[in-house]
Amino acid sequence: MSRRSKRPAAATVDAAAPAASSGPGRTQSVLPLAMVALALLLLGAGGFQLARESEDPAPQNAIPGVKPPSAVGLPDYPGALGFSSTEVGTDVLMTTFRVPKTPARNIAAFYLKKLETLGYRLQWRRAPISLEHGPKLKGDYLRWRNAAQARQVTLQAIDPPTGKGDTQVTLTWGPTTE
Repeated sequence: MSRRSKRPAAATVDAAAPAASSGPGRTQSVLPLAMVALALLLLGAGGFQLARESEDPAPQNAIPGVKPPSAVGLPDYPGALGFSSTEVGTDVLMTTFRVPKTPARNIAAFYLKKLETLGYRLQWRRAPISLEHGPKLKGDYLRWRNAAQARQVTLQAIDPPTGKGDTQVTLTWGPTTE
């Protein structure tokens, strides 16, 4: 028996994903985790300074969960599934979710409209985005700021690589860095 056959099934990576799958569907269960890692890298490079902004900068302060954006007063995208979140104190929430059969541009348009009504103003939009490493992924990347509340929201919506499947979304809410 090879060493590979003794490893646990990869389907345990995403509890919100359908039961054991193989082939192309497997990518969907791994993408939210990859997006979380990517979002953390992007945020550390110029977004929220999580360690400096939180009361306890220790990494163990990050609490995993399944909170949707509405947990901090932001709108939930209709039909969104598979929420996975990370909180740092009460200041920062990053949530990932997937939206079946909806292009990233539609998700971005929804949040453009909804966040404006909550007092957030668009700071920048980079669309479409194309990541240089790994598969060529396209989507929308936006940031809003609410000066009155000293808060910002960053949205990254990635279309499925094959054009079929779920759009992966990461929405991060936290204090402004300026």
